[in-house]
Amino acid sequence: MSKIRYQISKDDAAEGIFKVLMEVAPKIPLEIEGDDRKTRLREIVQRCCYCGMSWIATGDGQIIGFLLVTTDDYETLQRGNLFLHLLYAGVTKKYRCQGVFSGLIENVKKFNTPLTAVVKHSNQSNMAGRLTKRGFARFESRIESSDQQDAFLWEPSKSCRESL
Repeated sequence: MSKIRYQISKDDAAEGIFKVLMEVAPKIPLEIEGDDRKTRLREIVQRCCYCGMSWIATGDGQIIGFLLVTTDDYETLQRGNLFLHLLYAGVTKKYRCQGVFSGLIENVKKFNTPLTAVVKHSNQSNMAGRLTKRGFARFESRIESSDQQDAFLWEPSKSCRESL
């Protein structure tokens, strides 16, 4: 296996991200049946690539992992400062348990901006545990935790914000 590299995704990464998203969709779980649904998911991926806050991991000359990130407009409006939202994340089976997800999260954290995520209880990749391990905490949001999903929040420490 080649060295894993991380970078902000660009428009040309959308198709590679979509391919990995289709592989991990059953674990999220994410409904992917039907042409209309796939078209909508392609549009979401393209929009996240365009916004400049999503990250990809590459290895062996291809995209092996991604974090699709967008702005969390509700939390931004409510709290008066920018919040980001982790929409979807995935790593190809060949590269799982090799720190790829951790590397992606650490790069998004470099924006030094609060980051929200929502995890379905039916998620099969232990995403809630992965986020908690990386400093995220459950919180009440507009989506509100329910019997079907939990909301998570990561906030940069005050000392990190003051050092900028």
